[in-house]
Amino acid sequence: MLDPVSVSQNPAPLPQSAADAAQPRAAEPDPSPEVTPAKAQAPAVTVEISDSAQAKLLQTEGYKVPEISFKLGIDEETINSYLNVGG
Repeated sequence: MLDPVSVSQNPAPLPQSAADAAQPRAAEPDPSPEVTPAKAQAPAVTVEISDSAQAKLLQTEGYKVPEISFKLGIDEETINSYLNVGG
């Protein structure tokens, strides 16, 4: 069985004469995909949220009132008022 032979997609033309063979050939274009520059990224944005919003967010993440109070440095009574919890 014969081995398969690799054939390039753009084979170079054979020279017509010895003079043609001595001439330097122009560089072939690179078949690799064109590289595009990276898009400029917007600067990072920092948002400050209120204590009330932070307390509500922490509650949705599973924190209990005493943990939220400790984490935010606010008394439990205030946290309860933020969360509309009687206590």
